Amino acid sequence: TSGENETETEAVKIKRYSMENTNVPVISAKDLNLWYGDFKALKGISLDVGEREITALIGPSGCGKSTFLKTLNRMNDLVPNVRIEGDVRLKGEDIFAREMQLTDLRRRVGMVFQKANPFPMSIYDNITYGPKLHGVRNKAELDELVESSLRGAALWDEVKDRLKKSALGLSGGQQRRVAIAGVIAMHPDFLILDEPSAGLDPVGRREIFSRIQGWYKKGVFSVILVSHNMDDIARLATRLLVMHQGRLVLDGEPMDIFLHHRETLKECGVEAPPLTQTLLYLKEKGIPVPETARTAKEAAEKMYAVLGGGK
Repeated sequence: TSGENETETEAVKIKRYSMENTNVPVISAKDLNLWYGDFKALKGISLDVGEREITALIGPSGCGKSTFLKTLNRMNDLVPNVRIEGDVRLKGEDIFAREMQLTDLRRRVGMVFQKANPFPMSIYDNITYGPKLHGVRNKAELDELVESSLRGAALWDEVKDRLKKSALGLSGGQQRRVAIAGVIAMHPDFLILDEPSAGLDPVGRREIFSRIQGWYKKGVFSVILVSHNMDDIARLATRLLVMHQGRLVLDGEPMDIFLHHRETLKECGVEAPPLTQTLLYLKEKGIPVPETARTAKEAAEKMYAVLGGGK
């Protein structure tokens, strides 16, 4: 329609994210459109997500975030009256091709939902359920998978003495980390985390964020995370995607978007991180502050240096 074309034209003005040639796309979407019946939920989504990236996806409720993410491992196949057009590839393979095995696709594109409930079985069996389905039977290998996966989810030290007890007896935050560990055990190419810090105490938040940064630095797998906590995104993400009304409207380096696209963010119902807003306010008042700081600690250190305190 003419309205859609006008929006597409406006999108040309947005600073687009440009990946380095060395960053091979893990996920590539081209002109992806999706309908629930007559309702068009995704409108011309095109992007590449490369290796060694932590990509944050934000936008108001109902903007299409969950629909887009569920398309990446074909969870939307389970929804009645869904129609999809466009191209999505995982390391060059067409995910909609007849020869694509759904069980293998969902192993390679791991997803942990915000309300991730473990199976009514032991912690150990929750972690090994997926690997066993894919043929892993050796106990020593399964034991190693359980430990490494729980360490990867920052949970090993808390549960190592009760692996045979029900996962349902854990706290909500621990149950989420069991779900994350279960996905890690499948050795995915790509990991999608919906509100990974939800339900965690401050120590748990620091631990899980440390693990996510570790995955990124080691190149274990690429991560897309959905979060409403802009401070978390500023601290963690190497790339930021902003969706609104089924479209991708901003795509770039997080601090660049938070600093230079604040009006567009407001139109999408999203605000810059509180720290960024505070620093920008102080700068407008003539106070020399580092508005690009991602954390309060970084801001304090830079201000100390500017004021003559050295490093």
